[in-house]
Amino acid sequence: MRSVNLGEPDAGEQHPMGQRRRIGIEQALEHRDLLVDGDPRAVRHGAACERVGHEPAEGLHHRAVEAVVEAPRRPQGEHERHEGPFDVAGADGHHDERGARERQGGPKDPAHHSTQARPIREVHGRNVRARVQAEQVDSARVRHKRTHLHFFGVRAVKHRVSRREFVASTAAGIAATTAHDIAFPMRPPRPLPPPSRWAAKPVAVASANGLRAVQKAFDMLMQGADTLDAVIEGVKIQELDPNDDSVGYGGLPNAEGVVQLDASCMHGPTKRAGAVGALEGIKTPSEVAKLVLKYTNHIFLVGEGAKRFALQYGFKEEDLLTEHSREAWLHWRANLNPDDDYLDVPEAQHMSTRPTGTINCNAVTPQGDISSVTTTSGLAWKIPGRVGDSPIIGAGQYTDNTVGAAGSTGRGESNIMVCGGFLTVESMRRGMKPTDACLETLKRVVQLTVPRLLGPDGKPKFDLKFYAVNKRGEFGAASLYPARYAAHDGTEAKLRDMAYLYDQPAASR
Repeated sequence: MRSVNLGEPDAGEQHPMGQRRRIGIEQALEHRDLLVDGDPRAVRHGAACERVGHEPAEGLHHRAVEAVVEAPRRPQGEHERHEGPFDVAGADGHHDERGARERQGGPKDPAHHSTQARPIREVHGRNVRARVQAEQVDSARVRHKRTHLHFFGVRAVKHRVSRREFVASTAAGIAATTAHDIAFPMRPPRPLPPPSRWAAKPVAVASANGLRAVQKAFDMLMQGADTLDAVIEGVKIQELDPNDDSVGYGGLPNAEGVVQLDASCMHGPTKRAGAVGALEGIKTPSEVAKLVLKYTNHIFLVGEGAKRFALQYGFKEEDLLTEHSREAWLHWRANLNPDDDYLDVPEAQHMSTRPTGTINCNAVTPQGDISSVTTTSGLAWKIPGRVGDSPIIGAGQYTDNTVGAAGSTGRGESNIMVCGGFLTVESMRRGMKPTDACLETLKRVVQLTVPRLLGPDGKPKFDLKFYAVNKRGEFGAASLYPARYAAHDGTEAKLRDMAYLYDQPAASR
C-alpha cells in the first residue's frame, strides 16, 4: 500500500506538469466535498494526507472500502475553516473539539481514532470520501451522508458491468415493477367529489359477454380509479376466462391452430393510444396494448415484435389453446376439404357460420374522463397474420375526451371500411345521441358492403354491433340484427336490448 501525501508538494510538483497535477488533485478534492456535503459553502479547501486500501466491491451502487485518513494539516497563514452545514456535530449539537484541535495541528487523540474510518465511494473513477463519523452522528444523518452522491456518478471499478448485463438488469427491474398487474396506473385513485359536483354520470358499457366487465369497471370508477385502468381490468376477466372462446385464453385459433390475439385502447385524458396485433402466447393483450400506450412513442406493435415487447415487461408466454378451442379447430379442419386425409364430421354437426367474437368496453368517470378498449382472438380459422378491426384505432374503438367513445364487435373488415369507431364519435360530435350515432354508422356499413356479402333480400350476411358513450354519461348501442349489450348506469349491471336496422330472417343468413 502506497501512502500519498497530498498536503506537501513533492519534487515533481516543481515542474509545470507537477503543478498541473497538484491543481487537478485539489480540484478533485473540492469536487469530492461538494458531492458529499451537497452545499457549495461546505467545500473543504484544506489538503489531506490519506492512506487508501482497496477491497473487493460488494455491489454496483454501494462500493465502499475503509480508509484510515490522517488529520489534515492547515498550511501556515491559512484562516480557520468554517464548518459546512453537513459537517458533523457531536450528539449535543456542538462541534467536535478534538477534531478541531487536530485540524489546528495539535496532537491527535488516540481514543478518537474511530472517527477517522471513512467509507470510500467510486465516483467518476476517483475515490470520493463520504465521511461517516459514527460516534458523533445519529444513524439518520449517517444514512443521509452515505447516500448523498450523484446517482450517475456511482461506478464500480473492479466489477464492471457489460452493456448486455446492464440491459438485462434494467429489463428485469422494469418487469418486477410492472408484472401482470401493471403496478403504475395512469394516475393514482383519488376520492370522488360529491354527486352534486359530478361533471358526468358515471357509466360502463360493453358487448354482451362483458356483463362482469362493466360491473368491475364501474366498481373501480366509484373507487376513484382511472378510466383506462377500469376498462382494462374489466375486459381482463373475459381474456382470462377459458370458457369465452372469443377473446384471450381459449380463443379460437387461426387456420394453423395458433391463437393470435388483437387489442387496442385509448385514454381520453392524455389523448394517447396503444395497440397490438397477431400477438401469440400472451393471455391479456389489452394489458400489452396499455403498455404500448404508456411506455413507447408508438401506437401499434404486431406479431413477434409485440410478443418480445410483452416478455420484456414480465409477461409469461403460455399455450392459449384450451381443449375446447382445440376440438373446435379440429372439427373445422376435418370439413375443410372433402378430398383431404381428414375424416369429415356428419353434416348435421358442421358449423354453418364462422364464429366471430370480441369484447369492447367504454367508460365515463364522474369527472367526465373517457376511455375505451377492444380485445379479441379475431375471426376463427383466419389466415395466419390476419388482423381485424379490434386493434385499429378509429375502427375497433375510438375515444375523444371532449365528445365520447365508441367501439364495435362483429365482422371487422366491414367496420374497417367505414372507420366505425371514429365515425360514431364524429356523429356524436355533431349532436347525435349515442344510439342514433351507432345506427348512422351501420347505415354507412350497408352502403359499402360488396354484393357477395349481401343476401337475396339485400341485407348483409354478417352482423356488426356498435357501442357508444358520450361526455355526459349517456350511452347506447345498435346492431344490424337484434342483439343485446351490457351496461352499468349506476343502478346495476344488466343486459339491454340494442337498437337494430333489420329483423333477422333466416333466409338472409
